[in-house]
Amino acid sequence: MIWLTEPFPGTSTEESVRLTADVRDFVRQQPEVNNTFLFPVPVYAASASI
Repeated sequence: MIWLTEPFPGTSTEESVRLTADVRDFVRQQPEVNNTFLFPVPVYAASASI
């Protein structure tokens, strides 16, 4: 599963990690999910679940 989000201008990587923590924790609790990753890039942030 991959989802894309547009970061707020000026959001740092550390802030992106903090802002997405609740969602990533929820997704990680699902039995089908092994881990989650956050890929911050200037245009969008992508989160993936394995």
